[in-house]
Amino acid sequence: MLKPIGSNLIVKVIEESSKTSSGIIIPSAAVEKPYKALVIESKHEFTMPDGSVKKSELKQGDMIFFMKTHGTEVTDSKGEKFLVISEEFIICKEG
Repeated sequence: MLKPIGSNLIVKVIEESSKTSSGIIIPSAAVEKPYKALVIESKHEFTMPDGSVKKSELKQGDMIFFMKTHGTEVTDSKGEKFLVISEEFIICKEG
């Protein structure tokens, strides 16, 4: 299992497609909107560059939103794809 380092999160991107009123399906890559993901792994707290300790605002199971220009796709030893993204790039969470 992948384990996050520092303020990074391991997330599973939720692929969403949009449908036009005429029934044409637009793939998620063509839609300009924030990405949605499920937090798979996070750290309870992490050390900031200045040495202070910060508690994470996110936990496993949270549904988050982030802009598509952030994060790095990784594949674990089982071949499953995840995204590693820093907590600072999360724009909001559900609930």
